Amino acid sequence: MLKNNLKNRSVLNNIRKAILKDKIIVLLGARQTGKTSILKILYGELPSDKKLFIDLDLLSNRYLFDNELELIYFLKSKGYNENDKEIFYLIVDEFQNVKNSTTILKSIHDNYKNLRIIISGSSSLKIRKNISETMAGRTIVFKINPLTFEEFLFFKERDDLIVSLSSDIINRRSLIEVKKYFNEFLVFGSFPEVSLVDKRGDKVEILNSIFEYYIEKDIRNFYEIRNIDNFRRLIEYLAVISGNLLKYNLVASDLGINVKTIRDYISFIEDTFLIKTISPYSLKRPNSLKKAKKIYFMDTGFRNYLIKNFNENIDLRGDSGLLYETFVFNEIYKRIKINQELYFFRTKQGSEIDFILKQDEELLLLEVKKKVKRIPRILNELPEYKSFIIGEELKSKEKIKAFLLIYNFYKNLSLIY
Repeated sequence: MLKNNLKNRSVLNNIRKAILKDKIIVLLGARQTGKTSILKILYGELPSDKKLFIDLDLLSNRYLFDNELELIYFLKSKGYNENDKEIFYLIVDEFQNVKNSTTILKSIHDNYKNLRIIISGSSSLKIRKNISETMAGRTIVFKINPLTFEEFLFFKERDDLIVSLSSDIINRRSLIEVKKYFNEFLVFGSFPEVSLVDKRGDKVEILNSIFEYYIEKDIRNFYEIRNIDNFRRLIEYLAVISGNLLKYNLVASDLGINVKTIRDYISFIEDTFLIKTISPYSLKRPNSLKKAKKIYFMDTGFRNYLIKNFNENIDLRGDSGLLYETFVFNEIYKRIKINQELYFFRTKQGSEIDFILKQDEELLLLEVKKKVKRIPRILNELPEYKSFIIGEELKSKEKIKAFLLIYNFYKNLSLIY
């Protein structure tokens, strides 16, 4: 079921095109975002006698990467012939589990021209450093994020609602349906496996298993963190302050953990794609913040799991504004282009613009409000920049032309640049 639904992920077509090039294809992302399922879809599409899938989560397979000759010998036992004109495909899942895997894969790529290599890993600073240093110029890297809202609707087999969101006017019945799924998306998040189950208890159980697997596989083993209790306390603390300024000294003081450890742990969490920090943009205005970053969780369901709040009545939640803001952040981040950067703006007095999307020298200002009652003063003070207010309801006596419905704001954003 999961594999069939993943066929609708937009990243798949880009990966298929990249496979045709003489590059090592690298899929990086948090655990349970669908990397392995995507690899298996690709594997199923390749010629039956010209491919091999190796899962390095299995201890029994790791000896294959003891050295290059061991791996080549195994490939030959599975039908690979270096003299063939046809391409042989080697797919390696969780390659980060073997320390010297990048060195061996680079050597194979350079010396066996009829081999194409596709690998996946749970991203970390160490992995990215190994890729950039060992495989420089030889890779095409794809980030495998949790689902976009559009992909989520595909998973729910509601293609009709996607069509409605693409139209200029959404009828009331479709809007009610969209809002139901949107609330589910905000509360339980965008991990593919979570999206495919309907019962609340099953969703929470899957989120719990993702968290525990993450702690054991990535944090305890890969980063070798000794004080797991402190790490858990920190990640739960970050879930509470998500969407706010990240002040390391304050976090350290509140948790009783030294600042260096806090910085290291947050770096680990960001390296594994669970959180993302964004920097302030000055806009050349007085009293604007220039250093403190804002923090967002990459999945609202994961964040709700950590704060133990799965209240599905969004209107009654005290953090509804944060959920909306996090949704907008993630939808932009999942689609962001190479020549785009995302910032926020805030003055020391508290005036704020939620997001600034920068492309080349152009700036787009984005303010997220659940119910839009007026144009924020700060946007009126910056008429030289294009700006949009993103919300669910427009309740204003003012004429607000720059209003985007939150469910399909990315459709409009895609037309801007």
